[in-house]
Amino acid sequence: MTPTDQTLPAERDHHTGPLLEIRNLSVRYLTEAGEVPACDDVTLTVRRGEILGIAGESASGKSTLLTALLRLQRTPAVTSGGEVIFHRGGGRPPVDLVRLDERAMSPLRWSDLSIVMQSAMACLNPVMRLRAQFADVITLKNPTMTRGQVDERITELLRMVGIAPDYATAYPHQLSGGMRQRSLIALALACDPDLVVMDEPTTAVDVVMQRTILDQVLALQERLGFAIIMVTHDLSLLLEISDRIAIMYGGRVVEVGDAAEIYAHPRHPYTQGLRNAFPPLSEPVRRLTGISGTPPNLLNLPVGCAFAPRCPHAQDDCLALRPELRTMPTTGAGEPGLAACLHPLDRDETRRQDEDAARPDAVAVDSEALLASTMEGAQR
Repeated sequence: MTPTDQTLPAERDHHTGPLLEIRNLSVRYLTEAGEVPACDDVTLTVRRGEILGIAGESASGKSTLLTALLRLQRTPAVTSGGEVIFHRGGGRPPVDLVRLDERAMSPLRWSDLSIVMQSAMACLNPVMRLRAQFADVITLKNPTMTRGQVDERITELLRMVGIAPDYATAYPHQLSGGMRQRSLIALALACDPDLVVMDEPTTAVDVVMQRTILDQVLALQERLGFAIIMVTHDLSLLLEISDRIAIMYGGRVVEVGDAAEIYAHPRHPYTQGLRNAFPPLSEPVRRLTGISGTPPNLLNLPVGCAFAPRCPHAQDDCLALRPELRTMPTTGAGEPGLAACLHPLDRDETRRQDEDAARPDAVAVDSEALLASTMEGAQR
């Protein structure tokens, strides 16, 4: 057993009930041109110990949703409706985060809820050593800890994410991009939260470091049992690591379900478009297809389905009626998903498109071998 293993807290229960319930949450940006519905009537549940992925193009409302959950949005963004029920541990009663004032919300950040932003250089203070930034968070929640105890905790946290403790005395600019991003992850875990929100945490690093960071996050999540909300535009990445996935478009959730079911049988055409826009590493090569057009102007959303102008399956009623989330039957072992589509795709349509996208010269790609080869070349 390593020293790190000895100091980690006991595992929490996994998937034993809801941790966060988002109910009809709406966030608007108040601009001179009018109100922009960046998040519109979003309803999602995050279970204890699970990884919920949220995917969608830019301007789909993903980051706005995350900042609203932790009450970090700033003017001109305002939460205009809904609830965010957080089921706290330790026998404490649930609270509605939307209704809390800043004085009541502040103690929940870091200790119960934490966030990892996508830009490590913008989040770490460039004129403070790493140790000082970690100490600020740790002592804020544990004011009685001695300097020696704080240093021990910092050493533990850095080792958890594969950073040598000597780097605690370094400034952010003295660290590589991957080390800075891993430092943010360690900082988010400093006070043992129940939920870690990650907003594109690997955007600024190369694919090798991306895999390293994700592997470490998954290992820590499995060991410590915290839940994760992971936001990215890369659906293929979420399909690898998530338990469930929510798809956002035009500020709304348009599909949600088990990751395996969404991969095998996306019901919303937009989900299928995202799925076919990224190459799978562990399957035969296939032809990639983009999504035509551009995301909608949130100030002037279509009357019907927001995706209809870009949808290859749109019909006349899609232009007139706004679809709501409804239950979709599943053929797998998972629970039924939800999709906001008047004409959801059937499994045969998905199979046909996959067959059309397959190339005759397709070869299987061994992602582990590819990663090992790439890392070996980088070390030379």
